[in-house]
Amino acid sequence: LHYSDVYNISNNRGRVCRLTLFKTNFKLGEDILGLIDFDHTDVPCIQFTVTLQSEELLNANYRRKSTQLSNITSFTKQSEFSLSTQQSYLSLSIPLSCTPSFSMDLVSLRWKLHFEFVTSKVARSLLPANPDPETNSTWLTSSSIDVESMIWDLPIRILPTNPYFANNAAKISCSTVVNI
Repeated sequence: LHYSDVYNISNNRGRVCRLTLFKTNFKLGEDILGLIDFDHTDVPCIQFTVTLQSEELLNANYRRKSTQLSNITSFTKQSEFSLSTQQSYLSLSIPLSCTPSFSMDLVSLRWKLHFEFVTSKVARSLLPANPDPETNSTWLTSSSIDVESMIWDLPIRILPTNPYFANNAAKISCSTVVNI
């Protein structure tokens, strides 16, 4: 059996999309794969961005200031326009050079997928659309669309990779030649 995690991502006006991830625990060097479904949603999504982020949290006892926040670092990113899109695929690579998730007395490192959605404030039925996609009609978008943004974070776990795989990847030589 193959299990998937399904998330209905919503804002105060309804469902923006449905995200299907095939797992939430990954190894260094793996790809995070998923499906983003915009079909049968309440809120039209104009654009989305997904960023793989690490969050470094210092234990409260070791902070210089009580207001000291966590340190967030962004890694790989995927951004797509999604108006009139029924489905899109999520594919983010986890660099081998990253540090896996861990927690200890002094500090902990957590990982998350940080989603940013740009949604239309106008109902889908009021947005411009090509009435017959089978014809060669020209589809013109509106010159402006009233939008709002929302963010959503999904915690994930990143585990160490097989040392043999990491060692072999480090031995790959790369060279770039530029002819001017």
